[in-house]
Amino acid sequence: MKKLTFLLTFSVLFLIGCTTEEVSTLDSSIENDAYAKGIANAPKQSGMYVIRTERIFADILVDTKTGLTLLSGIDYVALCSGDPNFLEVEPTQHVDIPNNAERFIELLQGDQYTTVFEGVWDYTSMSLCDFVFNTPILGEGISQLIHNDNDVFGTVDNNTNTWNFKLHGRLLNQNNEIKNLSARFHEVWNEKHYYSSVSVRLH
Repeated sequence: MKKLTFLLTFSVLFLIGCTTEEVSTLDSSIENDAYAKGIANAPKQSGMYVIRTERIFADILVDTKTGLTLLSGIDYVALCSGDPNFLEVEPTQHVDIPNNAERFIELLQGDQYTTVFEGVWDYTSMSLCDFVFNTPILGEGISQLIHNDNDVFGTVDNNTNTWNFKLHGRLLNQNNEIKNLSARFHEVWNEKHYYSSVSVRLH
């Protein structure tokens, strides 16, 4: 169910705002500790259970409440012209939880080029390229991305799986006026419950 909503090619996430039953979650101390250390303050050498790498992370958020669509980490001009190098790569840290087979938590932090469009992209009736080239841009520029996941592969039994990412930045509109961006996606699920939410705010 993780990363379920709609996946574009090369692990690009397309997420539409929706809300179902919310599940309470409890982060273990080891998860909190790993997130708190972050990537910027990481030691020069990885520890026994830490893997530092980089991977593609790009997303499309559609907030039906605010009527906004966000693209981040995607060069849509390159995408629509057929250039295969249209996705951004971000620094990533995986932590292997001791005594918990196959469980990895993930932290990803980086800067992404982000564009916010005035309108809701309906992928069932319009291609992404048609949408981005025919929809007003409300803001674009660099935003700061933070993503974490408490079970990357979703393989651990009796675990409430939660993953989310946030984007914050100061974008420019077509008149070079500054617009503050706050966007997030959050998903929680286990064997019995599922909850997800999307939010894109520009002011």
